[in-house]
Amino acid sequence: MGVTTRRALTVLLVTLLVLGGIVGYAHWRLHQLTGGAAAWATEVESSGTVLVAADRVYVFDERESVDIVDLEDGGLVHEWGSEPAGSERLVPTRMWLGEDGTFVVQGDITGPIEYAAYDRDGNPLWTRTEDDLARVSAIGEQGVTLTSCGERRCTVTTVDESGEELWSARPRVSTDPAAGSGSDWSRVGSQDDVLRPSNSAMVPTVPTVVRDGRVGVVDEEGRTVGGTIPFADSALAADLLVESSADEEGCSFRALRAGREVWSTTIDCGGRRFPGFAPRLVLQDRLYVGLERGGGDREGMVSLDLRTGDAAVLEDGWRAFTPESKGRVVAGDQVVVVQDEYSLTGHSPDTGEELWTRDGWPRSETYDGAARYPGVETAGGGVSVLHRHGGLWPALALGADAPRSQATILDARTGDTRGALVDSELYSARELPDGSAVVLAGGILRRIGLG
Repeated sequence: MGVTTRRALTVLLVTLLVLGGIVGYAHWRLHQLTGGAAAWATEVESSGTVLVAADRVYVFDERESVDIVDLEDGGLVHEWGSEPAGSERLVPTRMWLGEDGTFVVQGDITGPIEYAAYDRDGNPLWTRTEDDLARVSAIGEQGVTLTSCGERRCTVTTVDESGEELWSARPRVSTDPAAGSGSDWSRVGSQDDVLRPSNSAMVPTVPTVVRDGRVGVVDEEGRTVGGTIPFADSALAADLLVESSADEEGCSFRALRAGREVWSTTIDCGGRRFPGFAPRLVLQDRLYVGLERGGGDREGMVSLDLRTGDAAVLEDGWRAFTPESKGRVVAGDQVVVVQDEYSLTGHSPDTGEELWTRDGWPRSETYDGAARYPGVETAGGGVSVLHRHGGLWPALALGADAPRSQATILDARTGDTRGALVDSELYSARELPDGSAVVLAGGILRRIGLG
């Protein structure tokens, strides 16, 4: 064998080794993206919405199940439908979750409507029959509060963990639009995102009653505790009742806990005011309220820190209440994300200052013209971006079937990537305070982005 031939074979061998190494790394990289880098992975029967409370992850699948997983180690705490024969559960059509993990489901609406409560681990507490207008408005130390409003009166009832009724009130529904109608009442008790209405939601921890156009927190006997605020100006987050108002001096906020003022603040809103029943986003630690000018032009929003009362006007914020195919705004506890056609930009909710920008996620459209990718959600300390998956490594992972959908988890304050998951069936993601996230994909729940 000549020198030239040996050299050619050596080059060929080295080339094959390099290419093999690249393909091998590409397969490893794809394995990491398809769940290999997850802190834990748990198979669940559900394929719906993910909620988190009291170190538990609740996967609600409408008309199917509620599965419960331990947040720390991924252990399956309870699988819906695993009860002994004769103790089958309701078919869950709606779900309300409290901060302590207690949850209530509404049964199938085709027959008598039953509501059933369970503790954080899925153990049954009680079952009761209510009318089809009933909604759970609070879950807390007092128990579960259900509110049902007709044309003339509302019925508000709180029951303890055994299902025993503690108190019931039937306040009259005001005919004054400024006081709020029965159908509007649920807005004071809802922490669900108004832009993405869902049949599952977190609810406040204290019950409220509206009387004569004013709302107040009530005690274990149904009596109003301390001060009240105008219903049309109200928002309720956990146990904090917040009033918002605007005049020539600016935008003012006042927070009550158990009827006592916790803090108050006033900021300059540049001559703008809050429209009647102003749109609100109520999150765990933050409240966003839309603004308008005298002529009715919607412009900007106020970002309010519920822990301190610090507030700021975000000039481009109204888009958080009117999502568009281009230029959507997604508001969270730690960041406000502006989604343009080719980029995402994170802004401080305290000042509006730009924190970070990420490029390379062009928006695409579904068959009906609605923008679908990337889908952006933000809660806790993270931002989840659902987008189409592509790039170099899947292409180099020869012989591997690479899914085309990806969830990328970004740090809310820096925009850095904390984790990613690729799967052909991405259902939902829920960001956590530590910046990680739980992602439901292909019947498997995973925690990614723990660092």
